[in-house]
Amino acid sequence: MRKPLSILLVMYEQGDKIGKLLSLVSMAPIFLVVSIVTTIVTRREIHSITILIGILLSTILNFILKNLIQQPRPGENERVGEYGMPSDHTQLSFFFASYMALCIIFRRMFVVSHQWFCVIVLYFCASLVALSRVYLLYHDIPQVIVGALVGSVFAIFWFFITFYVFKPFLFPLVLNHWISKYFYLKDNTDVNCVLMKEYTKVN
Repeated sequence: MRKPLSILLVMYEQGDKIGKLLSLVSMAPIFLVVSIVTTIVTRREIHSITILIGILLSTILNFILKNLIQQPRPGENERVGEYGMPSDHTQLSFFFASYMALCIIFRRMFVVSHQWFCVIVLYFCASLVALSRVYLLYHDIPQVIVGALVGSVFAIFWFFITFYVFKPFLFPLVLNHWISKYFYLKDNTDVNCVLMKEYTKVN
């Protein structure tokens, strides 16, 4: 019996245009990981690497929780043999949304007038992913709620680990290594509104 790669398998009812749209939304976490890897390759930011590591650790945590709780997915679907508590897509989406929200608010990644707009957009997108998982019957409401809570709490933990442990103690060691210098790794987390300053410098 052949089995598809489940992370890429999203099913919806034929003719359901909303389901088709939400199936694309449901794939957002995969596109997110690809975009972060692309950012690492092009920008060479050590902070982007720690975000990717956080996502990987969040995924491992989700796997552990699923196998400890062992709650099945709702109804009958293509992934009925897999556990559903907590929702992995929702957990990843809220991890990223919460982590970036903390960076935006406390690290001033954007100008103040744009901060709350960016935070609202982040949580709106994460909520859409959660909605898509319920609508497509891959999870029930408690599973996505727990996924959102676990992702958000882990994001808070990872934010403080990154900026109060890694940044003062680990980042300098890593950036001073010859491999980091060879690949031009850098740390711009101390630069407020880095995108605006880069734009201003170029123009």
